[in-house]
Amino acid sequence: DVAVVGGQEYLIEWDDRWGADAFDWELTFTPAPGASCATALVAVPGVYNDVAISVGNGSASQDDATDALWYVYTAEADGSININSCISDPGGVDTRLWVYTDGCETLTAVAGDDDGCDAPNGFGSSVTDVAVVGGQEYLIEWDDRWNAGEFDWELTFTSTPAPVIELPITFEDGQ
Repeated sequence: DVAVVGGQEYLIEWDDRWGADAFDWELTFTPAPGASCATALVAVPGVYNDVAISVGNGSASQDDATDALWYVYTAEADGSININSCISDPGGVDTRLWVYTDGCETLTAVAGDDDGCDAPNGFGSSVTDVAVVGGQEYLIEWDDRWNAGEFDWELTFTSTPAPVIELPITFEDGQ
């Protein structure tokens, strides 16, 4: 469990202090949670403070970005979600946001934004009223097109209101 940084070179040395016989060894790498679509962090409605994109992970889905921070949100019911980084420090990071369905292999875009927040944080990102279906997974990608520094973001969910049934119900008027 040695922590490593993307893009950093690490040298591994084996010496023959106890013997010079051949041996086998194995190196395994486990990406940091959220450093790729496959290791997306679970998101629930709420505020996420001081998150940052891991530099060197190479997981951005857009050609004009390199690294990304990934989350997966499973809609609790039919409704809509709002996602924004407008709550970040106005002097903070310039964010860009994407929302996808259909898993990591397909990534069907359903929303995206760059600089959608009002003043004072005009470089924050915001998507609103994104329709969601209960039980469906939604992948949330924050990429480093502009910056990879720390930022705050918020996810809110609003359920679809139950249909209003007008009373009385009669069979004569087509209700």
